[in-house]
Amino acid sequence: MKIAFHFDADNEELGGYYGLPIRRALFGAILKSRTIDLHTKVFQGDVLLAMQTMDREKTETGETHHFNKDRFLSAIQTLLAPGSHIWMTFSEKTVKKLLEGNVFVLLFESISFRDAREIDQVLHVYPWYLGALQIDDTCPVHWVAYANAMVASYRVIGRNIHLFWDGICDDSKDEGHAEELTEVGFASVSYEALNGKFSVFDKYHDYQQACRVAELGTALSDALGTMADQVITRFSDAAPELGNKLWSAIRTYERAEVPEDYAQVATSCRRVIEYVADAIFPPADPAPDGRLLGPKHYRNRLLAFADEERVSDTNLDLICASTDLLGEQLEKLGSLVNKGVHAEVTRHEAHRCLLRTIMALDDILSLKRGPLEVRTTWDVA
Repeated sequence: MKIAFHFDADNEELGGYYGLPIRRALFGAILKSRTIDLHTKVFQGDVLLAMQTMDREKTETGETHHFNKDRFLSAIQTLLAPGSHIWMTFSEKTVKKLLEGNVFVLLFESISFRDAREIDQVLHVYPWYLGALQIDDTCPVHWVAYANAMVASYRVIGRNIHLFWDGICDDSKDEGHAEELTEVGFASVSYEALNGKFSVFDKYHDYQQACRVAELGTALSDALGTMADQVITRFSDAAPELGNKLWSAIRTYERAEVPEDYAQVATSCRRVIEYVADAIFPPADPAPDGRLLGPKHYRNRLLAFADEERVSDTNLDLICASTDLLGEQLEKLGSLVNKGVHAEVTRHEAHRCLLRTIMALDDILSLKRGPLEVRTTWDVA
């Protein structure tokens, strides 16, 4: 998600120079959290819709600008209701600030809904915080007001921050700004050259390209959501506890704060695969070719399930690669935890474990041509 956090730049408590206290509040919320995990560019700037919707008239001496109330109000309406379903936390009172005052924005190019919601909740204690808005770059007003107007300023990776500079003139490195970010509490502050990106020289920085990226994100989100839905619903016939087990793994991940929590995520993912293997090919005596099919040999049983379905060699190779990759990922996470590697690293590994577990289950489903056998369960008094 691309999320913009909005602030009332006219609020007296900010004392005129609003950028510093706002950045301290927002970045402080991120650094104090034990679960927020970011890898994103951050843009900043003012909402300039009043200027961007002005009438322009050519004159002999140049050009004059005139405020167009109707165009401005229409742009505000589209900004809040772009025609797609978006998340926002404005109130009726704070929306008025968009109409009447100066509004400063910190825009996160890529952030999870969970992290955005946590930041939003923390910021609501400040009287000068107005609310968050999910940006839809397929909407021309969103593109003009945010993506095309804000200045690329930072890249945040975990507890580290990179301060962008133009990559041409060393004078564009803002030493005072770097010191400010150090005082906020980032573990490291370094410079990163933009080398023309987001400038007039960047051929990929236009509305058409932004539309493609936004539409791709929506399409992929729908595809991944559909895959997860298929995994849960189709396996629910043969493995009715799968939904509960996946929910438990994801809930553990969402609440995780220390490496031991992420080790539990890996354990949960392994149990999910073992549970599915038990459901579709229960432990059995060794196969005629000597292949062990006992309780601990879930990978062999998944391969035996593939043989039983008489699938192609391509699909057999697919499930081998999928389970091997997941197994390696689970072992890697366990190794990191045992070595005491910090939580930022293990969180990334746990996230990949969850995704690969879903993909491995989808690969297993691809082996079954027809429906899985329905297992009816009931409580016996």
